[in-house]
Amino acid sequence: MKTLSPLTALLLFLYLFSCNKREIEAPSVNFGYEYYPLEVGQFWEYEVDSIIYRPAIGGIRSDTFYSFLLEQVVDTFRDNTGLLNYRVEQFTRRGTDLPWQVRNVFTLSRNPTQAFRVEDNLRFLKMVFPPRPDRQWPGTNYFDEFTEVTVGGNQLQAFKGWESTILADKEPWAYGNLSFDEVLRIQIADFNTLIERREGEEYYVEDVGLVYKSLFIFDTQCQICCNGDCGDLEWEDRVEQGFQIEQRLIRYQ
Repeated sequence: MKTLSPLTALLLFLYLFSCNKREIEAPSVNFGYEYYPLEVGQFWEYEVDSIIYRPAIGGIRSDTFYSFLLEQVVDTFRDNTGLLNYRVEQFTRRGTDLPWQVRNVFTLSRNPTQAFRVEDNLRFLKMVFPPRPDRQWPGTNYFDEFTEVTVGGNQLQAFKGWESTILADKEPWAYGNLSFDEVLRIQIADFNTLIERREGEEYYVEDVGLVYKSLFIFDTQCQICCNGDCGDLEWEDRVEQGFQIEQRLIRYQ
């Protein structure tokens, strides 16, 4: 039997070892946690345009608001499942020369596969990891989608039909002094009937978080607006109650 020289045997061993090593190495996976950054001291300031619609004597009343919204991560705690939660204080003001007023306190958190926002005792499923285009999930997975909220003195099922879908992850976005080459676009709702409209989108940027949000929550019975016949009217002309909001990031840390 022919034997191998020590040098040949060594080279053969190194070759087989390197091949085996390449076979067992798994490709690295980017789970996208950077789109939902969480750290004490972070803050996000937004410019907000909103309109509230409500029935009024003689027709529909629409109130337009321009304001600023500040959300700041101030503390952490673990819930009864051991999940680390980040406590966020929310402030609002109507002008840059006015003092901030406390508006709300909520929590943000994430586990290896999901990201959450718990506000007014409602746990929203904001994102799934890794966040790839066309992935879908129910944004109201952890509460009843028919939960009612009060808007303009009226009760609305604002979250009916909310189904989140990742639309794209490589689009640019800019506003004011901020610009980003790649944003993650998530459609948080796209539910429409003749008498209900639930539409919304959110944009996220790596190592920044939420940079843009739009939301349309409209209801109508086609009575006050148009005597029982909405016909081909645009939603803005037939809405009888609800709201719309556009939120744009202007400063962050």
